[in-house]
Amino acid sequence: MTTNPFVDEVRSGDVEHVAQFMRCCDRAEIWAAHNAMPLPALERSIEASSLSWSIRKGEECIGLFGVGADPAMEERGSPWLLATPKLEDISITFLKQSKECVQRMLDRHSFLENWVDQRNLTSIKWLEWCGFTVFDPEPFGVEGRLFCRFEMRK
Repeated sequence: MTTNPFVDEVRSGDVEHVAQFMRCCDRAEIWAAHNAMPLPALERSIEASSLSWSIRKGEECIGLFGVGADPAMEERGSPWLLATPKLEDISITFLKQSKECVQRMLDRHSFLENWVDQRNLTSIKWLEWCGFTVFDPEPFGVEGRLFCRFEMRK
């Protein structure tokens, strides 16, 4: 068993594990956007994704991310990331590996776009690191909280 973090395929039990231990900032974001609880939000995200990955520290899944796809608009993808607090333990390694995954998203979809809760500073920093343009906050979601739209073009 390795102790190095890595990006891998989603395995059985990963969704349930991340849902159970999800970061508070991610829980708040999915609630503000969709009034969704962690498990259904993750299940829908995985199901709607053209690509999805687990983030591992050893054998433990500490996060899930991917890109949602609309079959009617295949050129457009919606990146997402939901994780446990343990993602902070491997942030440098994950940052390096995630750029390659974002490139794979762009290989599949020429335009990437989604929304991030302005309170979710960790996710905003990740998006900026990956090269996304993050726009000023505006009301979004069922609660009308301030979210920032983000995008990247091929």
